[in-house]
Amino acid sequence: MGEADEMLEDALRIVKKHVPVLLIVCIATALCLPLDEPVEKVVSEYRTPQTVRVAEAVTVIGNVYYGIPTLLGIVFLARRKDFRRALLAVLMAVTAAFIIKGIVSRQRPIPAGKFDAYPSGHTAASFSLFGVLAESTRRRRVLIVPAMVGISRIVLGRHYLSDVVMGAGIGIVMAMASGDILKLIRSRA
Repeated sequence: MGEADEMLEDALRIVKKHVPVLLIVCIATALCLPLDEPVEKVVSEYRTPQTVRVAEAVTVIGNVYYGIPTLLGIVFLARRKDFRRALLAVLMAVTAAFIIKGIVSRQRPIPAGKFDAYPSGHTAASFSLFGVLAESTRRRRVLIVPAMVGISRIVLGRHYLSDVVMGAGIGIVMAMASGDILKLIRSRA
């Protein structure tokens, strides 16, 4: 067996390991689809200038242009051993989210920005970063932060519930897979 065959086999092993989680994410997203419009309707009834201001402040955490890079810088300084994994997880999550956005091309509840809604990139990026931190620090409660980012995206009318659920799932899967990928890379070095 050649090196290319071994690499392909290793990559398939990583994918197979995470298929159950991907299936759960897809099922959860599908179950949320009928709730998208009712949830948006209820949220819009309670959308006030005050809730929008709070949601805008929270949503910055998941912004891939400045929120996530700032957090990655903090991880680099405070938990250097997690930096490569966090960076890889974020890059994979954001890439996956943007590829899916291009394929699905779903409109946002309140049209804004140049990107489509499904899945939520803010949520995917923040769950991937905080997923790595939750696992490495064994403090699952840090996942409250990306959950708040996802909720903020719904409050702002940028995403439906299913967009956020899929974004969270992508982020979690990429956080998990990033550790396996780095182990594979280290074993081949």
